[in-house]
Amino acid sequence: METIKVKKSKRSAVPRVIPDEVYTKSIYAVVENAEAMLADKEVQGDIVDKFVYVFQNQGKEVEGMTYWGLVACAQANKRSSWTPVFSKPEYTPLPNGKVILTIECKNPVSKQVEYGNCVFDPNSRFAERTAMTNAKRYALDKHIPVAQKVAFIKYVRAYEPAKILAIAPAAVEAIKPRELTTSSDKAPADMQKDIAIKAIFAKIAAINKKHGTKVDSADVKEYMKNARGVAHLADLSLADLREAWDTMTKWSNDKKAWLELAALLNVNKPEGL
Repeated sequence: METIKVKKSKRSAVPRVIPDEVYTKSIYAVVENAEAMLADKEVQGDIVDKFVYVFQNQGKEVEGMTYWGLVACAQANKRSSWTPVFSKPEYTPLPNGKVILTIECKNPVSKQVEYGNCVFDPNSRFAERTAMTNAKRYALDKHIPVAQKVAFIKYVRAYEPAKILAIAPAAVEAIKPRELTTSSDKAPADMQKDIAIKAIFAKIAAINKKHGTKVDSADVKEYMKNARGVAHLADLSLADLREAWDTMTKWSNDKKAWLELAALLNVNKPEGL
């Protein structure tokens, strides 16, 4: 009996394409983990002098500045050296049990104020401390011009390589992009919207405290919905929510504009009237 050999066709491997949005999330996760490691060292009494991080992800080199690098960059500004001043954090609980930590960062020289936030699991040990460091980094990053950050990174890489944190490939591979897109009940975009909306309204308390007002977040919510012609804030796109965040930042830095909003909403009346 003749044996017929069947030649198996070779299947070309099809690479899994990771969407840009998820790719960005994986980078954030890698950097936040690295920041947590540095924060642990600082708590143990070590001096953290890693100012720039570098790692490879999906064939691309990613570089940026750590929280400690951003502080050093602000202090090294020849024109107006400054040291960031941070407020006490504010906490906003989420339906999934996690918490948004929001913190204010002020430049005492220019008086400019920016905010940063980070989501953490209150049931996870040291998660709040890590979120605090990352929220500070996000807020401080908004203060420093891109050109200044690029120049600082180039300087460190050229003249102070010992201050570079080279994140190992294993630490990068430990972050699975697929897991960042997995949710039992909501799509990633919807989850981002939830976090963005809660972060925006967590900021209102800080603005009220700063400007001495009592604007109700519910009134601001109605104002934003009416201004954009939607029934629910969740109907807004992520781009719209980013624009809303920028508006909140403007109100935080411009008391007159905030008072004009309060007058428009008719909620900032003196007591007794």
